[in-house]
Amino acid sequence: RRVLFRSVRKSVFNVLRRGYIVVHVSCLTEEGVEEAFKKECVDNCQQSIHERGIVRFDIIQEKTNQRHFLLNEVYVNEEAMKKHRETPHFKRFNEMCDQYLCEPRTRTVFESICPDDELWVAHVSRSEERRVGKE
Repeated sequence: RRVLFRSVRKSVFNVLRRGYIVVHVSCLTEEGVEEAFKKECVDNCQQSIHERGIVRFDIIQEKTNQRHFLLNEVYVNEEAMKKHRETPHFKRFNEMCDQYLCEPRTRTVFESICPDDELWVAHVSRSEERRVGKE
């Protein structure tokens, strides 16, 4: 019972505090440039994930429409998000989007509620991923 009470108390506290900033950027490419756009996204991601204050930086491609990409970015706070937008690789990526996209990107900013901040995972090795998947 004590463990359950602590868990509930911690959950209530975490709902009341401000969570991580989660940004979803939806991109629709022109036909035939999906692979080139994907490469640019990966290059941007590989640099971004090493920035202080970035927790996750995912690139997701829709299965039924391979031209549709979603960037899922998680920041510890507004300042980290602002600093990311000032980096040379972000500015380069931002300019590159104009040549690959058939419509303007949509950007939606969320605030994380659950899981607790410390449960967000930035990097999971393949062996850990397989182990976790079996439990």
